[in-house]
Amino acid sequence: MADPLEGRDALDALNLDFLEPEKEPKKKKKKRQGSPGKKQSKRKRDKKRQKEKEEEKKILSRMNDIQKARYKAYMEEKLDKEFVRGIITSLLEDTKEKVGKNKAEREILCLVIRDVTQLFVGDIVEESRQVMEEWGDTGPIRPVHMREAHRRIDNLQNKNIRSTGRLFGRR
Repeated sequence: MADPLEGRDALDALNLDFLEPEKEPKKKKKKRQGSPGKKQSKRKRDKKRQKEKEEEKKILSRMNDIQKARYKAYMEEKLDKEFVRGIITSLLEDTKEKVGKNKAEREILCLVIRDVTQLFVGDIVEESRQVMEEWGDTGPIRPVHMREAHRRIDNLQNKNIRSTGRLFGRR
């Protein structure tokens, strides 16, 4: 006579199925059409850009024609990439540190220096216009106005540094 437990494990023979948790039927996964995260972030970016454009239009609507032309020229003007890249290269050749050694870092440095320079020039021009108004001058900005504007900005920065006090100074 053949053994009824032949070919079965001992656990199978004891029939302990009630100890195992019941398996839930598998749920069908819904197919996604594209990732919603990318669409949402794109929508947010688009909304942000739209909002920025609206704010710029509000600002431009308050400007006269001369101010609009000056603003447009300011936004379009950029330093030459090759010129800035040459300056960065000459500065970094002397350093022993590894900052700006690869191409991506140099591109970022180039972008930052170009933008900061543009802001600095904008501040100088704005202050030069104020100097012209105070002195009662008309016409284009002259070097005298730019030197005075630079002196004022430099004094303002030095004043702010002095007013904060020393970090590790003696009392």
